[in-house]
Amino acid sequence: MPPERSTNPLWMLRFAITDLRSRISALKIFLACLILGVTLVAATASLYRVIEQSLLADTRALLGGDVELDTSEPLPDEALEWIRATGNISLVREFDTIVSGSGGDGFFRAEILVLDALYPLYGELELTPDEPLGVLTAQKEGQWGAIIDPLLAERLGQSVGDQIEIGAATFRISGLIQKQPDRSLNANWRGLPIMISEQAVEATGLIRPGSRVDYEYRVQTEQNLDTWLEEFEQAFPDARWEITTFAERSERISERLDQIATALILIAFTTLFIGGLGVANSIHAYLDEKLGTIATLQTLGLRRKPLVGIYLLQIGVLGSLAGLVGGGIGLGLSALAISLAGDAFALAGPDGAGGWFSLWLVPLLLSWLFGVLTAYVFALPALARALAAAPAGLFRGQVEAAPNEPRSWRIASYLLLAVYIGATLFWLPSPHLGFLFLLAVTLLWGLLEGLIKGLRRG
Repeated sequence: MPPERSTNPLWMLRFAITDLRSRISALKIFLACLILGVTLVAATASLYRVIEQSLLADTRALLGGDVELDTSEPLPDEALEWIRATGNISLVREFDTIVSGSGGDGFFRAEILVLDALYPLYGELELTPDEPLGVLTAQKEGQWGAIIDPLLAERLGQSVGDQIEIGAATFRISGLIQKQPDRSLNANWRGLPIMISEQAVEATGLIRPGSRVDYEYRVQTEQNLDTWLEEFEQAFPDARWEITTFAERSERISERLDQIATALILIAFTTLFIGGLGVANSIHAYLDEKLGTIATLQTLGLRRKPLVGIYLLQIGVLGSLAGLVGGGIGLGLSALAISLAGDAFALAGPDGAGGWFSLWLVPLLLSWLFGVLTAYVFALPALARALAAAPAGLFRGQVEAAPNEPRSWRIASYLLLAVYIGATLFWLPSPHLGFLFLLAVTLLWGLLEGLIKGLRRG
């Protein structure tokens, strides 16, 4: 074989693909394990990106304003006047109670919301029927109106027009809450919401001395938030109100999402890594069948460098194929989940080519990268032993792989594993949590190895 031809990259690629196609059926497990793992990684990562971008795109609506002042008693008049001079302010009063149907059947915990005329400062409140909040909560025929959550209506077995007992008053269910922009992200620990008017609160008899009522003042201002907060604190240095800005809420949401996403992505990577064991077994069986071919090529004069390149190209082609297929399936599952969720992720995510690149193309490219890296990490030791087989075995009628990979290949395997781990930690939303997980796995692996060696010696 002419040396100039054997070192031609195009010829090497063509030979690698031709040789691979002849026994591609033997690598079905290789491809299946990689595709499954990459699918989980791509689906989890892309869903995390979509949810994060959607939630953080309009944190003001989730908070209810640029700034929120939370207190257990009304703000003094001088504070309210100062705030109104710098922007708009909306008050939401919240307290918990137990509600029941008109017949007294079924008791459920609920969160009473008393909203003012400026609510909401950001976002839109969608009600059914589509009428103003003040109209639906007004008193008609001696009964105040109450707008309740659809899930609460289902639990009570009530619908619009029926009656509901709140404290000492009987309310008419005048509407259902379809979308609430500042709906809490903490799984409704306080109960499902019910909206009533300011005047209707007195009829319930629920607010008495000692009752726990949360006063949430939402502020909308065009001033710089840091400047606004500094001036507010200077004006009221002894205030004991809990102040939260939308920037702080964004940071909290992002941190919580990063922790959840890291845990889910680590599970996906664990699946991918376990699938790597199937990759190793599959490539080992494939190379065992190719030992005769490898020895024959060496005997015919093919140099070691192009021979190594041919089989490295084969692993790269398989890893790329599995990475792209698995990434495409994962993104497809993610898109399907988002479409089934309806408006749950319609909080105004990023638009344009940059948004699509971040949400879809980046996870696809990273899926391809980890598909290739996983293929090389688990296939390299088996490939090293196969390429180290002695061609002289052809004359004995049997070619056997070397019992151990050469030292240079072992070092290359460890370096590639380090790159794989580093890339994984770099991609994780919370690398610190990923490092702790890796440390725990390493310690457990060391303990198991020590236990096995101890049992063998015993």
